[in-house]
Amino acid sequence: MNRINRKNGDRYAIVILIGCFVQFAVLAGLYINIGQLFEPVATTHGFTMGQMAAVSTFMGIGSMLTIPLAGRLLDRVDIRIILTGGNLAFNGALLSFILWSELWQFYLVCFLSGLAVGVSVMITVPVVVGNWFYKRLGLAMSLAMSSSAIGSAAISPIMGYLLFHLPWETAVAILFLSAIVMVTPVSLFVIRLRPEDKGMYPYGYDPEDPFHVQAANGKADGMSEKEAVKSLSFWLILLTFGMMQFMNGFLAMLPSFGRSLGMTAIGASTLITISMLGNLVFKLSFGYLSDRFQFQRVLYGLLFIVLAGFGFIYSSRNAVSVLLYAGIIGFGASQSYVSVAGPLFTRRTFGSKDYSKIYSHMVVSQTLFGAISPPIAGYIFDATGSYSGMLVLFIGAALVSIIFVYINRKIINEREGSQI
Repeated sequence: MNRINRKNGDRYAIVILIGCFVQFAVLAGLYINIGQLFEPVATTHGFTMGQMAAVSTFMGIGSMLTIPLAGRLLDRVDIRIILTGGNLAFNGALLSFILWSELWQFYLVCFLSGLAVGVSVMITVPVVVGNWFYKRLGLAMSLAMSSSAIGSAAISPIMGYLLFHLPWETAVAILFLSAIVMVTPVSLFVIRLRPEDKGMYPYGYDPEDPFHVQAANGKADGMSEKEAVKSLSFWLILLTFGMMQFMNGFLAMLPSFGRSLGMTAIGASTLITISMLGNLVFKLSFGYLSDRFQFQRVLYGLLFIVLAGFGFIYSSRNAVSVLLYAGIIGFGASQSYVSVAGPLFTRRTFGSKDYSKIYSHMVVSQTLFGAISPPIAGYIFDATGSYSGMLVLFIGAALVSIIFVYINRKIINEREGSQI
């Protein structure tokens, strides 16, 4: 390959980044905002909020089953087939909400949508971006992963507006048919798994630089997957991922939480938008600050923001106030942990040798914990008429996460004699 091909690779890497951005923004944005459908669907068919919120559990179970297989599928099946099939299956399953009336039917189609999103979003986008960027990978990854916050912040008021002004069945048809039209051309004609698939080098790679060649051929350091699983650090980080995503499950309940405070459907949907804006700010700022300051201190700062956020929400005493909105912004920090800070923390702890395999365990953990959170919140609300009990659980989870990160830091310092 010559210099022209490499430069073309640089340019097309930007196209890939934009394609991944669109893919992740639309699908993750819809996935995150699924909670806005809980109340109208439950009201129409006579379900409780706990029963309806359990659809998130079935989506989580579905995605959890396909996440471990995603890496193997990417090596064996054309990514265009994987992404396009996943996009159509995800949007088609949720579009079929308008056809069903029995609770088990909603659970089934949400399970199927979870199977699809586990392959087409959760693992695929980070892998593709990692393959296409040799330099500026951190910036590219943060931009790609921030698209979920941008997409969710954009989709939330649109969904809220449509649900307020139209029957929910019509709103669902508009949303998911539009998603199919937007995402399918990207998955079919834009995204490719590797630069080699188009005869290119990744962004910033110089084939004449011996250091680049050695790094590309070489020699990843760190623990193997088997070594990592036997370590205490692995389980501490695994549980921290799980607890952070357990807290993130509150995102699906934000519209219902807002309605419980007396907000309109549109007003309640803005809570997701505010949270996603906080998520976006924390994702971008964490990567920037962790490059310039000690990683561990920046990580502690992020976790304490999460703790303060839930503390503010609880202290608002179920009243719409500045304290509540400040807490919702702080809640956005927990979402940035699982997509940016957590993966970086995992790589810094275990190295790059078996990073993709080790990280897949973390994604399974966060998916499992995230799946059980909305129904627990729904059942607590059904039993008490308030979300206060759930907020107490979130505050406790944030405190335990800080303790686990501190213990892991001590373990790494003892092992390597230096801070990570």
